[in-house]
Amino acid sequence: MIAEYFTFRTCPNCPPSEAKLYALQNQYPENFIYLEHHVTMELAVPGDNTHMYYQAWSQPSAVFQGVEKVNGSTDTNLNQYQSIVDQLVTVDEPISYQIINTAVVGNQLSGTVRLSPKIELDQSNLVLNYVIISDESTYTNVAGEPLHNVVRAKRQPQLAGSGSESGYPL
Repeated sequence: MIAEYFTFRTCPNCPPSEAKLYALQNQYPENFIYLEHHVTMELAVPGDNTHMYYQAWSQPSAVFQGVEKVNGSTDTNLNQYQSIVDQLVTVDEPISYQIINTAVVGNQLSGTVRLSPKIELDQSNLVLNYVIISDESTYTNVAGEPLHNVVRAKRQPQLAGSGSESGYPL
């Protein structure tokens, strides 16, 4: 299960949301990860308009599994985070994946991923969204806490027709 979290480094209301998402990731290490998208300043990925797709106009905003959006960091909002994640981590995902190999040369990533659909899946318009994250950043939020899972790069290759028995190239 994935949450996409929208913030910026100097956001005054974001540290409680960041802390809650980090705690949830530690609570469900096998089933949950959050991606921290910075919408402004030095950690923003050029061309990453994910926040526009989800209409996450105010920060903090978190979108869980692409369907449940929560804005704000009040105790009520943070309780919603817990409730949503508790429910969604029990849902079996319709597709699993295995990273076969990766290589980094300079600032270029290459590799292969094998997708295993668990349901009938039309693969004619299939794309793979993937991001590269910093597990822990040297940057901190306004509370002085290190940032985690910061999106540093993003790509969305078209997969239709590019796969084989060995997998899809990244």
